[in-house]
Amino acid sequence: MSSWSVRAFGTMVAIVIIMLVIMTFAPQVKSGILAPVLSPNVSLRQSNSSSQKILLIEPKTKENGISFNLTSKETGTLLIGYLGVSLPKAIGNPSICPSSRGDTCFEYGDFARLKISEESDDCSRLEWTSHFANRLEDCFNLLPGHHWYGGGETLLQEWPIEKEPRVETPTVAGDYLDRQGGPYGGLVENYWLISTGVSLQVLEPTPLYISWRSRDGHKDKVCFVALDEAPYLRSENLTLSYRVCIGQNIKDAHQRTLDKQRLPKPTDLPDEKMMVEPFWSTWAQYKTNVSQEIVLDYARRVATEGFNRSSHIEIDDHWETCYGEAVFDPTKFPNPKSTTKSTVFEIYMGISKYYHV
Repeated sequence: MSSWSVRAFGTMVAIVIIMLVIMTFAPQVKSGILAPVLSPNVSLRQSNSSSQKILLIEPKTKENGISFNLTSKETGTLLIGYLGVSLPKAIGNPSICPSSRGDTCFEYGDFARLKISEESDDCSRLEWTSHFANRLEDCFNLLPGHHWYGGGETLLQEWPIEKEPRVETPTVAGDYLDRQGGPYGGLVENYWLISTGVSLQVLEPTPLYISWRSRDGHKDKVCFVALDEAPYLRSENLTLSYRVCIGQNIKDAHQRTLDKQRLPKPTDLPDEKMMVEPFWSTWAQYKTNVSQEIVLDYARRVATEGFNRSSHIEIDDHWETCYGEAVFDPTKFPNPKSTTKSTVFEIYMGISKYYHV
């Protein structure tokens, strides 16, 4: 065999070895396609449809974050975003980290990690974790014709929500009549629906702040932020975790989320009397000036004036020593049990922030 033949044979052997190494160690992605390094394609497929939704995740080497592009062959763009907005430039670009089959993982050294897990044909979970960051942020574009709904009860309720800008605010229940108490009332749900047929649900233990159309460079974005500061408790590891689900349309996306019990469903029916018969609230007459004696006198008056067929008496406010304690103020209510035994009505209390039991 000539020296040329030996060299050619050696080159072929080397190529085969390199190909075997690449096939063995290169990252496998959910769509079954061996994507280029740092550019995996993640597929979300409708379980009852032949149509395909593609989620393209691609690191941006100049900005060290990760682009997010969820598209449909039939309708085009569903959701576009940028992940890792607040990552410091000093940590550099991400690398692909080891992950279980069906997952995609990016890590920035030991500073932060992003894991994308396919939970079902129509839902994926994205989760950032960091031992060092005090802020993790993902932003999504508010595109023309794409409308967002959800989040929580506010004093000035705009639908869709992007009509009114929102400064970065913790998503915690409060008193929206108190200007210092934040924009939310007693009902907050970290769940949003998008008119393109996408749902987004932020998961525990994320210390969530949210904003939209509020900052320079973010005028056309909605941003989800995990922030390690009050009113949330500090934690050893910061987490930003959320689930993205897709459907044929906005109703279908919502139904799929409910059907998979991503959101808890009621386990029983409420008392029918609460729906069809009147109830009496101490707030109407007494505001915060309530006591055991006042409540019993109020109940007697309701009964003697011909309203026996009523649902219940509601002790609205200031029956606790402080909001959220869920214990009767012993000065105002020295014997709470006797209150319920001394009236024909059931007694309900308002609980901070304004739930009822």
